[in-house]
Amino acid sequence: EKRFNTGNTDDNMSSTQDYESLKQKWIEAGQGQVFEWESQLSEEAKFQLYQQLKDIRLDDVNQRYEMVKQGAGNHSGVATVEPITTFRLKDCSVEEKQRWTKLAYQSIRKGEVAVLLLAGGQGTRLGSDDPKGMFDMELLSKKTLFQLHAERLLKLQDLIRKDTGDGKAVQIPWYIMLSEAVHAKTVHFFQKHNYFGLNPEQIVFFDQSNFPCLTPEGKIIMESAGKVSTSPNGNGGLWLALKEQGHLEKMKKDGIRWIASYIVDNVLAKICDPLLLGFGIEKDLDIASKVVPKVCATEKVGVLALRDGRYTVLEYSEICEEKRVEVKDGELVYNASHTVINNFKLDFIISFSDDLVHSLPPHKAEKVIPCANASGETIKPAQPNGWKIELFAFDIFEHAKTLYALQTDRAEEFSPLKNAASASTDTALTCRTHLSQLHKKWLTEAGAILEGDADALLEIAPHITYAGEGLEQYKGKTLKLPLHLN
Repeated sequence: EKRFNTGNTDDNMSSTQDYESLKQKWIEAGQGQVFEWESQLSEEAKFQLYQQLKDIRLDDVNQRYEMVKQGAGNHSGVATVEPITTFRLKDCSVEEKQRWTKLAYQSIRKGEVAVLLLAGGQGTRLGSDDPKGMFDMELLSKKTLFQLHAERLLKLQDLIRKDTGDGKAVQIPWYIMLSEAVHAKTVHFFQKHNYFGLNPEQIVFFDQSNFPCLTPEGKIIMESAGKVSTSPNGNGGLWLALKEQGHLEKMKKDGIRWIASYIVDNVLAKICDPLLLGFGIEKDLDIASKVVPKVCATEKVGVLALRDGRYTVLEYSEICEEKRVEVKDGELVYNASHTVINNFKLDFIISFSDDLVHSLPPHKAEKVIPCANASGETIKPAQPNGWKIELFAFDIFEHAKTLYALQTDRAEEFSPLKNAASASTDTALTCRTHLSQLHKKWLTEAGAILEGDADALLEIAPHITYAGEGLEQYKGKTLKLPLHLN
């Protein structure tokens, strides 16, 4: 029964009783304000409100509110800060890199590795309502981030298949976390493009949850007369979604041991990078993180470090001026800029997944939240009027017993798409420029001769090379720019 009719059938009465029972529960929990405009709702609107309210865990809402009030997630106090153990890839031997690659290939062939992509964001700051992974960066190929990522995964699978020598296909599970706002468009985009050549069965789309927006007094905000105002529960919602939707259990059942995670906006991301994967496997790490050197001491980025002896991502403001500029062996001491590329041991994630409420402290963000006015109509206040309660994915770092960072070259690994064209950094322009510069470097090192405007773009399709390998055929050849090598 999907309507709260006024008839006297048993089904209608049962629906009405369910609604009244839920209403009483919310009133007793101090959240009766959500029914303020109940009398003006249609039967269908009342049913939709019922459906939304019954999926909200009031005890969870109240618990997270109390935790925020008591300062959970707040690191503004004095803390002992120390640098993290970092291995610089440029200092690693050829033998080490070969050994790590071999370990990664072996683990992938055994089906022990899953890739995890965080892709729940829209391109709002880019001037688009589409998922960020669908944004047109005006590459020569016109490929999107989603397509680049998919084709790199395909290429890696092919490299491992050829390395094995038996011709047996390699298939790496690809878990893609979305949000309610981007789910339908993303899935349709993959379907429209035939999953970019991947097997649809190896891709798992799942959504992070939404969480009610609250007033500073802990009251749930109504967006309109019949709808609660909600927002995505932060990137930390990743762990809740994996646990509650059964994905961790399935991974364990499928023999997965390692999760290679990254975010959608990095145009240079090496999907499931064998070097990072093998590095973590050899050292049996709970977490292996990829970092790049800071551009300068004052660059406002998150830095991997230790806070009171626990692993964390330090915000710029958490590092005092003296430590911020401290130098050792020609490099900043606090130099591990977090790229949001992390490999996790599955058993480590499972070990704290039964108590995620306490493992992941909630953080509040004071925001302008659309809300219902006195008449129940949606308005957008001029000033912040409430809190969005968010979880941070990297708060789990403090539970790790072993976490090492692998420092790589920013020019080869990290160029995020975050800002509109008017910004000076992290734009579509900087993304396609950095991608072009990296591909020019690969071809030049392979012995190719590049002709044309130095600023002209060059793009190599992922099926030709994953990370600069296999370009010997271009030695001594003259290539005229701009060029899409496909």
